Amino acid sequence: VDALYATKKESSQKYREASDRYYAKLSEDKARRAERAKAQRAAAEEDKKREEAERLREEAEIPAYQAEIEDCQTLIDYLSGNPTASSGGLELGSTPLTGVPKLELRKVEEPVAEGLIARKKKGEDDENYFVGGKGKKKKANGAPAATPSTDKFSVPLAKLSALMQLSIPPPATAADVPQTIENLKIKKEWFIANQAIQTAANKAKAEKEIAALTKGKGLTSAEDGNAEAGTSGVPTEASSPAPAAQEIEAS
Repeated sequence: VDALYATKKESSQKYREASDRYYAKLSEDKARRAERAKAQRAAAEEDKKREEAERLREEAEIPAYQAEIEDCQTLIDYLSGNPTASSGGLELGSTPLTGVPKLELRKVEEPVAEGLIARKKKGEDDENYFVGGKGKKKKANGAPAATPSTDKFSVPLAKLSALMQLSIPPPATAADVPQTIENLKIKKEWFIANQAIQTAANKAKAEKEIAALTKGKGLTSAEDGNAEAGTSGVPTEASSPAPAAQEIEAS
């Protein structure tokens, strides 16, 4: 009986030791997987921050007010009557479209041969009747009143939106076009004069955002140098705001 008890005790001891080794190995594997997943998340987060930093720097490298300058020039060309510059060289019918059949003009009906009578279309009699009635009415009332001529200037919706974004009132009449062109020129000159200052301010702002994004971790030495160079001695905003529409009109 004692021998059997000792054998059972020894078997139980070996089972517990084997079970402890098994669960210890499971714990080690779990810890290694967790550590590897943590390192992968950290690397992915670092890559994401690095991509965001590169995107911010690329956007800051774009010259400031470039779109506004191009819009001003496009509007000046349009209002000045330069179709090539305002429409970008696209003229209707200038170049044939590939794969689209050429449209043919409507042909005039041939004259009716002698001895035949052309059949009137439906509604022609009514039209002739009403036209005659109108003629009699005009004759009774005398000469028709002359329509007053208007010199209103029509601006397309896209050009109108661009003018509104630039805070320049659109011309209501043809006489207002020269003043609008002058306002656009003043606006364009202001954008060009403040382009360098605003571009430097955008770069400084981007470097500050990058520093706040990374919080001083994961930046290489080159990126640190760029951050120091971008934030030293650069104003955060342009020296003066863009001229408003009222100021332009007053000038």
